[in-house]
Amino acid sequence: MLSQKIQAFIKERLYVVSDDCIEAHLLTEGRSGANVYRTNVKSRRERLTGNYIVKICDIPAKEEEKEAYKADALHKSAPDFSKHLVKVEAEAEIDGKTVIIYNQANNSVMDMVAFSELSGDMLAKYVKQVSFDILSLMNKHRNVERAEGDFFHCLLVKQLGKCGRFESRIKDLLENPKAESVALNGEVFPNPLCFVKNAEKLKQCLSGQFFSRE
Repeated sequence: MLSQKIQAFIKERLYVVSDDCIEAHLLTEGRSGANVYRTNVKSRRERLTGNYIVKICDIPAKEEEKEAYKADALHKSAPDFSKHLVKVEAEAEIDGKTVIIYNQANNSVMDMVAFSELSGDMLAKYVKQVSFDILSLMNKHRNVERAEGDFFHCLLVKQLGKCGRFESRIKDLLENPKAESVALNGEVFPNPLCFVKNAEKLKQCLSGQFFSRE
């Protein structure tokens, strides 16, 4: 549990409404014997009401080695990803330890676990969330000049090409993949696989043809 001094520090810096004990749950034991807790507070200031991480760790000799210093520097250096990073709300030295109050990233829910203990599915979920921001940042200064039709053209070229997956998928659906036509529900259609495989030949035949309008 958090000591009375640490609870008083949390109440003061987060303007907690109640004088009751701050209910905190041990989240994980951090490196070098540090303890990490999670808690939820109701503040007199609306923006401060929510979930928090409280970390209690040793006091390093150098300023740049302090946990709060590193977290604050990271938060400021990556503004496009700030919602995915913890934010230092307050820091103090209490009874020979550094006590840091972090605002939880993404306003995380209370039934959270340490990142190192997440399942593969949960890790994939969070990586997916961050990946959208990464793509957005990478393309922030790009000028979009081509239209949606260009995208689908490129997509079809990739899928229908020699290394695409179109052929393998269609083969599994057709009784005779080499036939020029297929029958579905009593109707006859051109075999798309035959068309794709002979696209160059058809293109050469059609390029030399002349058409007239009557």
